[in-house]
Amino acid sequence: MRKTPEYRLLAIIIFLMGMGFTNPAEAQLTRPEIIGSYIYNFGNKVDWPGYDFPKFNLVVLCSDKDVVDELKKMAKHYKIHHKTISLLVLSKFDKTALQKAQMIFIAKDNRDKLIEVANAIRGKPVLMVSEESEYKSYVMLNLYKTPENKILFEINKPNIIKQHLHLSDEILLMGGSDIDVAEVYLQSQEKLRKTEQKLFNTKKQLDSLKKEVIKSRKAMTIQQEKTKLLQNKIALQQEKVKEQEKKLEIQKKETQHYKKEKDDIALKLKSEQMQLSRMKTQLEKNRNLLQ
Repeated sequence: MRKTPEYRLLAIIIFLMGMGFTNPAEAQLTRPEIIGSYIYNFGNKVDWPGYDFPKFNLVVLCSDKDVVDELKKMAKHYKIHHKTISLLVLSKFDKTALQKAQMIFIAKDNRDKLIEVANAIRGKPVLMVSEESEYKSYVMLNLYKTPENKILFEINKPNIIKQHLHLSDEILLMGGSDIDVAEVYLQSQEKLRKTEQKLFNTKKQLDSLKKEVIKSRKAMTIQQEKTKLLQNKIALQQEKVKEQEKKLEIQKKETQHYKKEKDDIALKLKSEQMQLSRMKTQLEKNRNLLQ
C-alpha cells in the first residue's frame, strides 16, 4: 500500500511539473494525490478572517472512489490551519451542509452541480474548489488538465474576495494562473446577449402562438354561436313537427268521427228505404184488393 503523501512536497513537485522541469511519469503522481495536495495547500494558503471554527469542514461532491479514499487519508493524517479535517462526501445536494463547510471540492464527475452550489454559498465564507469546470464566471479555484496531461489550476480572485476570504500570494507560486476576468465578463456578456436573443425569439413565438390561440378561440366562439343557432332552429322545427303531429291526430280523430256519423246516416237511410219499400208493397196489395 502506498504511504500517505507529504502534500507540502507534492505541491513543490506539481509546481515543477507546471514549469516543465519534471513530468507526471517521472514524479509518479496519481490524479487523486495531486487533487489531495492541491486541496490541502489551498486550505492552508487561504485565510478565513474573523471566523473561528473548531474543525475544518471539507465537503466533497465526487463519485470517484480513488479520489475520495485519498481525501479520507488526508483528513486522517493532516490538519488545515491546525484544525482537524472533518470530511463529508455528499451523494445529493444538501444546502445546509454546503453552507456549514469551510471548503467544497466538486470533482469533474459532479461539475454539472457547480452553479447550484455557487448560488447556495454565495456571500458565505466558503472556498469552492472545482475540477475542469467551464463556468469560469462561477469558479474560485479550478483544476484543469493541460494538453501535456498536467493538472494545473486557475484562480478567479474576485469570486474568492466576495466570499470574505483572503487569498495568499503564495498560491500563485504553486503554479496557479489568474482567470482573465475581463475576458470572462465579455464571454458572459456574449452569452447574455445570446440568451436575450433566444428570449426575444421565444417571446415572438409566444406572441404568435397567443394570436393564434385568440384567433382559434374567436373562430370557436363563432362556431359555437352557429351551432347554438342551428340547435335553436332544430328545436323550433321539432316543436313545429310536434304541433303538426298534434293537428294530424286531431284530424284523424275528427275523420273517424265523421266516418262514424256517415256510416250511421247511411244505415239509417237504408233502414228508411227498406221501410218505404215495405210500405209501397203494402200499398200495392191494398190497391189490388180494392179493384
